[in-house]
Amino acid sequence: MSSERASQRALIARPWSPEEDAKVLTLTRQGKPLIIIAANIRRTVSAVRSRRDKLLAGQAQKAGSSASR
Repeated sequence: MSSERASQRALIARPWSPEEDAKVLTLTRQGKPLIIIAANIRRTVSAVRSRRDKLLAGQAQKAGSSASR
C-alpha cells in the first residue's frame, strides 16, 4: 500500500474529536465552504458534510426538546 493511500486510510478511520466538532460548527456558522473546513481539519469534504449535518440535526433536536418543556 502506498504511503499516500495509508495516510488517506488513517484520515478516514479516526474518530471525530470534540475539538473537530467544535471547529466544524464554528466554521460552518462563519459561512466557510466545506472544502476550507475539510482542509482545516484534514478530513474529506464528504466526511465534513456528513458530520456537519449530524451535528446540526442534533442541535435542532436539542432545541426542539427544550422548547417543548
